[in-house]
Amino acid sequence: MFRAAFHMNNKMLLLMSVLLTSACAPKYQFLNSVAADTPVQRIYVVMDYVDFVDDVGALYDYDLPLNRERLDQLQQKIKSMLQQKGHESVYFVSRSSGVLLDQEFEFELYHHKKFQEKLVTPPFLIEAQHISIPEQDVLLAHMTQSQYQAMVPVIDENINYLSRLHMEPMKFSGEWFDTDEAEAVLFVHVLNPRVSFAKGFGVALASTAISLSATGGSFYATMMPHGVSFSNAMLFDMNSGQLLWKNHQQSSVESMGSQSLNNYFKDFPTATD
Repeated sequence: MFRAAFHMNNKMLLLMSVLLTSACAPKYQFLNSVAADTPVQRIYVVMDYVDFVDDVGALYDYDLPLNRERLDQLQQKIKSMLQQKGHESVYFVSRSSGVLLDQEFEFELYHHKKFQEKLVTPPFLIEAQHISIPEQDVLLAHMTQSQYQAMVPVIDENINYLSRLHMEPMKFSGEWFDTDEAEAVLFVHVLNPRVSFAKGFGVALASTAISLSATGGSFYATMMPHGVSFSNAMLFDMNSGQLLWKNHQQSSVESMGSQSLNNYFKDFPTATD
């Protein structure tokens, strides 16, 4: 009787602990109230993905073919999810790897886990499709500057701030972009560091060294004290520049299962006719 009651109490304490943890966990998914009145008919996607490994050496290892493969996986996951939301006009205009890392930080270059006897510095990869290089530069600059905004928790005192966030309105040049469809741009940034726990104490310093210059390292050092992966995503209306939706999560989008992916994009605006 006592043993049964003891186990029952333990289960209740565990359940209460889980519930309290869930209740206290910060929420980062934000849907702007103006999104309901803002049509979204065409989406341009700007992606940056970076995976690196902290091995026994002094420098991090960067595998270029692996990151290209992960970018492909990320693109497929995003495309599939946006289609579920009714978005058929989706165009991936910029793909990159490491744009948001400190450009003075050196990495050992690997191809399929084989060291290439070469050191490289970020960004490791930048590809543009349909847009011009100056237009891509503007997009990447905005993605860099707005990363900390994706990490702002959604609490009552932050709602007004999040509701006011915007980017400079822009319109792409060229006949390919001559459309009457309501346009939006989706920024997706995924950082996936694979860092050994043995070096955990030094990770915060390393994270600071490779973090966004705009934040001075404070956010990355705080968000991934032991090299935790995270995904940031922000959707802006291109006509008004208004932030429509954003999310941040400590996991990598391209490796999420269906349920996790659905939760990540749960409040993402659906397509407008």
